[in-house]
Amino acid sequence: SNTTLIKIILSYNSIGDVGALALAEALMYNDTLTGLELDDNDDISDIGASALVEALQSNATLTQLGLNDIDAIDTVLKRKIDRLMEINCEAKSEEEARRRKTTLRIGWMLDDEDEDEGEGGAR
Repeated sequence: SNTTLIKIILSYNSIGDVGALALAEALMYNDTLTGLELDDNDDISDIGASALVEALQSNATLTQLGLNDIDAIDTVLKRKIDRLMEINCEAKSEEEARRRKTTLRIGWMLDDEDEDEGEGGAR
């Protein structure tokens, strides 16, 4: 278990989706990392970003995530990441962050259902 590493800088390293997936998996279990810089890794796509969204839903300690200048990530995914990071920064405890994220996930699930119903009715 990591007890000393608090920030990882991997900007400009072409880690791609494979690297983002590995980092996302690690974030699900890590409770000491507070900063992760992935700026200018243009080969991270929605696949890697989706994995990061999933990881951030269970990670309450990361308060800084740099994803600047990655144009391949969908705007909706970027907004989800931003919202999850806001919760981590604003929460007074890990428990509060997890509770707020549960509420947020329910909202996202309801939004997804609304979109699916809208698409079904248009066919």
